[in-house]
Formats: sequence, structure tokens, C-alpha cells
Amino acid sequence: MAPYAAKLDVTVDHASEFYIDTKHIQKNKKPLFFGAVQIKKCYVSYHLMPLYIKPELLVTLSRELKSRMQGKSVTVRIFSW
Repeated sequence: MAPYAAKLDVTVDHASEFYIDTKHIQKNKKPLFFGAVQIKKCYVSYHLMPLYIKPELLVTLSRELKSRMQGKSVTVRIFSW
């Protein structure tokens, strides 16, 4: 997600978390959340909100990435150790 940081607004930039908002302001006066990366104890997860808004973007994900999705969520566990 780092390549998009210059075009969007980084709200959290820690060693274990990276959050980005869009520049779009919603009706509630808050920016629209774009996505996040979180390093957890046993995995790394990606939260990609554009997939909620445009589920057709899922066709662009690789089969390997889709296989790691958790339920209806677009939280993706990239790897476990």
C-alpha cells in the first residue's frame, strides 16, 4: 500500500500497522477508509475497502490471494508462520 500513500492520507504508520484513508469526505464529515495492513502474531492481514464498494474488483485478485480470504470479509491472511 505504500505506493498509494502519496496520493491518499496515511492515518497510522507504525511498525505493525499501516492505515490509509481516501481524500473523499463522507456525509458524516469523516474521510472514507481505503485500507490497512496489520502485522499480527501469526499472520499479516490486508483490509481492502474498495472490494466492498466494487466487488467486481475481486476478479483481478490472483487465485492464491482469493484462497486466503476469510469468510465474507476482504481481510486476507497472506501467510502464517
